[in-house]
Amino acid sequence: MKIIKYILCISIISHVFNQNIECSSSVVTFFIKKAKHSPIKPVIIHDDKNSIYLRQPSFINGIEEKTTIFDNDGVGGITASYLGQITVSNKNGQITFPRKQQSDTIYILVTSEIAPIFIIGPTLIHHWKCKSKESAKLYQVNRKKNKELNIYYFDIKEIDIMENKDFPINSIIIYADPDKITIPTGVSLNTYSTNFILPDITTTEVDFFKNSLYTVSIKQYFEQIKIESKNDKPNIITIVGNQ
Repeated sequence: MKIIKYILCISIISHVFNQNIECSSSVVTFFIKKAKHSPIKPVIIHDDKNSIYLRQPSFINGIEEKTTIFDNDGVGGITASYLGQITVSNKNGQITFPRKQQSDTIYILVTSEIAPIFIIGPTLIHHWKCKSKESAKLYQVNRKKNKELNIYYFDIKEIDIMENKDFPINSIIIYADPDKITIPTGVSLNTYSTNFILPDITTTEVDFFKNSLYTVSIKQYFEQIKIESKNDKPNIITIVGNQ
């Protein structure tokens, strides 16, 4: 009987002290890319009868930059946070978080700075809010299903931030000038997955120096994201967890 008790105690202790870190099997991810040049404006040709629109070929207008298939239009170094976690876009412009919500509605807040509301300052935070309503943009992202066509799609719209400048807790916060970040509004097709793969976001230019200095000052309030790749023979698995 005593031997059974000893074996049971050893099993419990080994279980407690040898637990692995649980990683998320589903993620929220999106890409931040450089904004492309504005499209070539059509040239109006006039004649006696009517006017027609003619799009000129590129060799007439000239090509500003030479592009190849190896060029990367991703923007790295942009900081974002989501549900108490913070990370930086990689060299491909991808930002990835473990998915910690069941709802198919998520929010994206673009702002340069947020302000903490403390329960016990300066360590215990109740929630965050925007420092300025004028320098922030909030978007609502809904994943929906068309039952007749059996297809999934995103419905994205910009919404007004409330007077007290609060925002939903399940908001992805992108720390950048909202006038420099473009989030596509309207409807875009999507395939259903447990992962939340958002449409691409574009940016013209970002003040990396200013944003980096600010995010360093609030970094201690968030968990760091750790992304690892497990190389198996059949495939490569990306593991996303807390650092």
